[in-house]
Parts: sequence; C-alpha cells; structure tokens
Amino acid sequence: MGTNQDEGTMFVALSPLVESELHLPLTDKSLGVIAKHLVLYHDNWNETTRSEIVNAYPSSHYQSASYRFSDVVTDAVFTCGIRQAARAFTDQGIDVYLYHNEYKSSLYLDPNSLQCRLSNMASCGVYHGAELPLVFNNLLISPKDNKMSHAWGKYWTNFAKTGTPNSEDVEAKWPKYDRENDQHLKFTVPIHSGSGLKGPICDFWDSLPPQGPYQS
Repeated sequence: MGTNQDEGTMFVALSPLVESELHLPLTDKSLGVIAKHLVLYHDNWNETTRSEIVNAYPSSHYQSASYRFSDVVTDAVFTCGIRQAARAFTDQGIDVYLYHNEYKSSLYLDPNSLQCRLSNMASCGVYHGAELPLVFNNLLISPKDNKMSHAWGKYWTNFAKTGTPNSEDVEAKWPKYDRENDQHLKFTVPIHSGSGLKGPICDFWDSLPPQGPYQS
C-alpha cells in the first residue's frame, strides 16, 4: 500500500466544488478556508485546530498557494492516512509493504513551474493516478519509463505469486513495514528503501482528535 508524492495537485482545480468560499486561483488565505472546512467535520476540532493546521504549513516553504494547498491534501487525505492504515494492519500481525511513488516520468511537470501555477496544478508533480501507466505498462514514451514500469510489474507479480514483493532479481529489497523502523520503498531513480516517510507532519495529523473511536 502506498501513495504518490503529489496526490493533492489533482484536486486543486476541484476545490471550489468542495468549499464554496474557495475561488481559483488559490491564495494564501485559501488554506485557512479549507482548514475551517475540515474543522466543521470533526466534533473535537476548533479554531485552535484550524490555526494549528495553517501553521503546520508555513507559506514561506512554498512557491505558490496552490502547491501549499495540495500538500495539505496529500498529507491529510493520502500519505498520513495510509501510514495510519499500515500501522493498524501491522498491529494485528498482518504483513504490510508500504511504498511512496516519487518517480518523475517523461511527462512530469514541476508543480512550481509557471505552467502548473496557471493551470491550477492540473497533471502536475507525481499526481494522483500518475502511477497507472507504470502499473499497466501503457502511455510510456521513454526507456526510463519502461524500466520503471518493469520494476513495478516485478514487485506486484511477485506479491501475487508468493505473498512478498521480493525476489532475487528485484532492483531493491522491499522491507516489511513496522512502527519501530517505519520503512517503505521509494519508487524513484534508483529505487531504494527509506524510513520515516513524512514522520513529523504525519505525527501532527495523528495528534489531532479522531472522528469516532478509531485510533492508530
């Protein structure tokens, strides 16, 4: 189980459909608006929570308000939620293999580019769904893309056949996930293992009161 590096970019242009107070192009104030929206859907969140979310993503760390906004969506909805799920499964003794897709294909667009800022982040970064051409080996236009697609296919085929993504001929061994080592596989060039995927910011999201009894 895993996520892409820039899952949230795909949803920037759709954000006004979720929250009527949001308008394109997004501004620095947009993050406060979506944080307020999140607060309204959690019984134990309040104005302090809204401020904590905004402060966790300083505008000085981003070149555009849209990329800042997308980072919040990536973390809150995807990356940190997947880490919660991975921990819940491993706590029950289930083998989990966590990945993070950071591969920049031949069609990659830099989220900080003028093109991406003008297009409200459409198809920018390693966006939501960017892994599908690699998984299904289609729409690939370079030898580099095909090599990465072959690696994905090898890991997934191994898992289906043996219950583990690893074999003697994989590019890098994919470690099992556990809380202590917090390891994952990075799909980038070269493929390699990593640990502590977005640890501090995911710890922040985990620290907020959950909606309901579930707790990782």
